[in-house]
Amino acid sequence: IGLKADAKIEKAHTYTIDKPIVFYGSSITHGSNSIDASHAWSSIVAYNLSMDCLNKGQAGSCMMEPAVVDYIAGKGRKNEWDIAVLELGINVLSWEREKIRERVSYAVKEIATKNMLKKIFVVCFLFLRCLAEIYFEQIVFLLSFK
Repeated sequence: IGLKADAKIEKAHTYTIDKPIVFYGSSITHGSNSIDASHAWSSIVAYNLSMDCLNKGQAGSCMMEPAVVDYIAGKGRKNEWDIAVLELGINVLSWEREKIRERVSYAVKEIATKNMLKKIFVVCFLFLRCLAEIYFEQIVFLLSFK
């Protein structure tokens, strides 16, 4: 890093919430069009919540693979994050409806049931009918635990 001779080095920003917020999604979450990582929407949200940001966005590759979902769910279960934001659907629009249903259903159920006391948000930029049905089913599923 190049610094000017008279540059001031200050203490880094401290977060008021100990555990980070985790984001999982596509290039939208990854911040592919941002000028740098600090300008991705996930970083801006985390900064405004005074939380560290764990950005697990994958440009063109948010396929909701069970191994990735299990990893995120496991990290939450180990109490390594407080809030999860899942941006699902955009990278799988060419898939058959049933495959989308299976993957989204698994992702939401797995992360939510392993982290019942945590806040989990599901974001869908393109409101597809099959995704709407899946999310409705997950809400009904989660409410049955209350």
